[in-house]
Amino acid sequence: MTSTNLDQTKVLDKAKAFVDKKIILILILIFGLGAGIILYYVNVFQSRLVDVMAISGAYTYAQAMDEFRQFYSAEIVDSVKMYGIEITHDYNAKEKAIPIPATLSILLGQRLTAQVDMGEVRVYSAFPFPWRFAEGGPRDAFEAEALRTLEQTPERPFFRFEN
Repeated sequence: MTSTNLDQTKVLDKAKAFVDKKIILILILIFGLGAGIILYYVNVFQSRLVDVMAISGAYTYAQAMDEFRQFYSAEIVDSVKMYGIEITHDYNAKEKAIPIPATLSILLGQRLTAQVDMGEVRVYSAFPFPWRFAEGGPRDAFEAEALRTLEQTPERPFFRFEN
């Protein structure tokens, strides 16, 4: 054997001896790294799933509120007008009166917020009714940005996640 072959053999023997002595440590490191990567991706997946569920839930509630408002307008409001019942925002103060669709939507949102643990349901507009200026317009930067964005692209939902 040549000296190069002997040197290579010695190096390989030393490497084999090192691996034999440290195999447990190497396997623990590989397992730990693999477990860390898996935990990281589970955390990312869980965060994305929570985001998707939040968007889906909000979309479902928004669609239900919109459908309710359309149904109330078409089936109830139009039907009771012919009987001389007034449709007004201050229906509590009047006899023979029912709430306008926007008022009923706000009341339903308040009731859902109080009854169901889902956060706040709020109806707001860039042009609130005069008697609703205080609570009808945007309350914060998110609502103002949402109104601007929805005016530009009403067919696309607007959402943002904040920590």
